[in-house]
Amino acid sequence: MTLVEFLRARLDEDDQRLDDIDHFQAPAGNMAKARREIDAKQRVVERCEDEMRSYVGTGAQAATPYLVLRMLAVPYAEHPDYRPEWRPA
Repeated sequence: MTLVEFLRARLDEDDQRLDDIDHFQAPAGNMAKARREIDAKQRVVERCEDEMRSYVGTGAQAATPYLVLRMLAVPYAEHPDYRPEWRPA
């Protein structure tokens, strides 16, 4: 599993958890904010993946996009699929 795949799976899980919440118990504003946060993170992952693809074959490294992805993965560090090498230095 790549870091991008890992993040997409975790964000999909987060989104599913929101779907499972009893909407009568959670304030609508909190739900909307949580959805916007997930959407923003999904867009960041997509943008970083695009950036890293643009480096393929150039010999250059995609250090910044990869670092951003690694930082996005930190909240999921306890997940069994999280890899220690993804931890930001």
